Amino acid sequence: QQSKSNDRAGFKAEEYNIHSPLLSSTTTRDKMMDLEMMNLEYASSEDLIFNLQHAEFIDHFLVKGSYRRLHNMSNEDWERLGRAMAANVQLEFIALNELKLDPPDQIVSSFFRGLTGSNTVSVLELNNNGFGVDGARSMVPFLRNANELQRFDIDDKDITSEGFHALWIA
Repeated sequence: QQSKSNDRAGFKAEEYNIHSPLLSSTTTRDKMMDLEMMNLEYASSEDLIFNLQHAEFIDHFLVKGSYRRLHNMSNEDWERLGRAMAANVQLEFIALNELKLDPPDQIVSSFFRGLTGSNTVSVLELNNNGFGVDGARSMVPFLRNANELQRFDIDDKDITSEGFHALWIA
């Protein structure tokens, strides 16, 4: 079997037969979907969700910074993204950092409404996304059901002590 590289999607791959707009016909050796390395100018939210639903091998999902396609996603798309992540039984690591979400609390609430059913996530990073108390409260159902969660990194100046308290008692 032959190793391939798919630079368009930012993946170094060893043989899988996946047909999707972002992943082409390859997968990663370390099973990571890093949107910073992917070309999102041509990827819609549908492509992103499709890849999470049909690429069972992905165990890391990483985003840092502002991506136009993520900003154009509706609250329903964010909820569908959360559901796609929850349905991916291999997904262990989610990092959504510095996304400059607008409106942040509504987007975070939609995302966690979808993600709540996940029971495989062991690491969750949410730093500098601009959400506040309501966004923090929306994470509580997920945190109560996240039996595999070992590390939860969150740093946002707008959460306040009330939001951190809601997270702490979850």
